[in-house]
Amino acid sequence: MGLKLKTAREKLGVIAGEKSKFHLTQGVGEVTTLRNENRQTSSLVNESEVLGRVYEKEKLVSMLLCDASHHDDLSVYAICGMGGLGKTTLSQLVYNDENVAKAFDLRVWVYVSDDLNIKRLTQAILESIEGNSCNIQELDPLQQRLVEKLVRKRFLLALDNVWNECPDKWDVLKQPLWRGKRESTVVITTRAEKITLMTAGDILHRLRCLSNDDSWSLFKQKAFGRGINEGNVILEIIGREIVRRCGGVSLAIKAL
Repeated sequence: MGLKLKTAREKLGVIAGEKSKFHLTQGVGEVTTLRNENRQTSSLVNESEVLGRVYEKEKLVSMLLCDASHHDDLSVYAICGMGGLGKTTLSQLVYNDENVAKAFDLRVWVYVSDDLNIKRLTQAILESIEGNSCNIQELDPLQQRLVEKLVRKRFLLALDNVWNECPDKWDVLKQPLWRGKRESTVVITTRAEKITLMTAGDILHRLRCLSNDDSWSLFKQKAFGRGINEGNVILEIIGREIVRRCGGVSLAIKAL
């Protein structure tokens, strides 16, 4: 028993050492995510580098421009799928569509992540609309200011990478959004279908994996730049096997 206790202490010592070595932090819950500024997204996208999302983009744009006219209240659309499929990219394509830009008086892009801090998000929305920093610290004047900006305006709000599943916070965030003009729309991207049910009801788009052809085209674009030598059969065989193992996940293809 003494030997077992000594072995256990040694293993715990190694774990404690790795905690310090890798700067891990203690947290409660299934996943503890450190906020990483480098992962923030913006609305900008290079459409020439996006493959395999034309049909889905057109479908979502059509929903935003046509279906919204049948809703008296705020419309919420959710793009849901596993990490790396391209939810953010699809949202960026829709956000920057020329017809969408013409249809809305205001367009706002906000990166959410796991921190569904109502004051921070409200400030971010205001800063996007006004083009400068917002120094208001209390929630009520923040929301009152946002109402002033949204009233009589048809707006499109994109909330990227939503993780938090707390319905109470979502309800508080939406309070000023109801004051916008009819046909205003919120588009969210998330990995969790539970969040889409909480925020969007039945208005849900499940993002599919890339087809084999689109996956191979994306791989060639990233790996070979100007193009692969078609005579190099062995290189193509290796490349296609790599693509097959990626399972149509665009982020995996780009990384490899």
